[in-house]
Amino acid sequence: MRRLRDLAALAPLAAVVAAAGCGGGGSGSLPLPQMQAAVVTPPPGAVVDARQWGGRDLALGRVGETATVSVVGPQGNGVNGLTVRIDGRTADSCGAGCYRARAGDGPVVVDVGGRSFRFDVPASAPPGAALVTRITRAYGRLRSVALVQRLASSAAPPLVTRFLFVAPDRLSYANEGGSQAVVIGARRWDRPSPTGRWARSPQQRVRVMHPPWRRAIDAHVVAPHTVTFFDPETRAWFRVVVDPQTSLPRTVRMIGVSHFMLDRFSRFDEPISIVPPR
Repeated sequence: MRRLRDLAALAPLAAVVAAAGCGGGGSGSLPLPQMQAAVVTPPPGAVVDARQWGGRDLALGRVGETATVSVVGPQGNGVNGLTVRIDGRTADSCGAGCYRARAGDGPVVVDVGGRSFRFDVPASAPPGAALVTRITRAYGRLRSVALVQRLASSAAPPLVTRFLFVAPDRLSYANEGGSQAVVIGARRWDRPSPTGRWARSPQQRVRVMHPPWRRAIDAHVVAPHTVTFFDPETRAWFRVVVDPQTSLPRTVRMIGVSHFMLDRFSRFDEPISIVPPR
């Protein structure tokens, strides 16, 4: 539970990294989650996606009929010595945590450790860099947003947290049945439970409207209004479903080193009030 509470500080859009006192971005952009540096990266130009496998990342990079599976352990290292099957074919080792075989047409099925994972990743897909840019810019223009986040570091049940963000520097969050916080500019209030006493403390002023990635490579549109990519700086794989009318994210799935996150967004630019607690 302590680990999950720590992970709550790595909140979506990186806002609660600063809010939880884990570092600050001053008046500039917010700091993003500091992932362990993984040694595994997807093949250049691959169509990518990833899943959580217990406390490991299970990622797929597809270039034509060749599929590469990357397995990253909780410390960010490639996991070797596994028996991996890709669409029924035994994969060959291709480096640290790397397994490669020919994939069939359509979705790719990866069997490993007694489990099967289906990846809806086509052999080729339109480039998605322009879409990622539109999403990033549209999100940065928001005045307010709400989201529900499921965050885990292992196969244990995830921590569910509800967030409210109001630009430029207000946010609140509440972990289900647990701690809560309110941040307004250079002040913050915390309490350990929904019935606990609020404690006030100073807070570095931060801007809250920032997506949870720094840089996107291998971005492809893999389905209608859906883009996947890899961020080499946070060392995480993303799958984003976007509203085609607004270019705003509906859901963001992030698979990073010991950091498995699903965000569901709502209340874009609706009136949201974040005020000091009584």
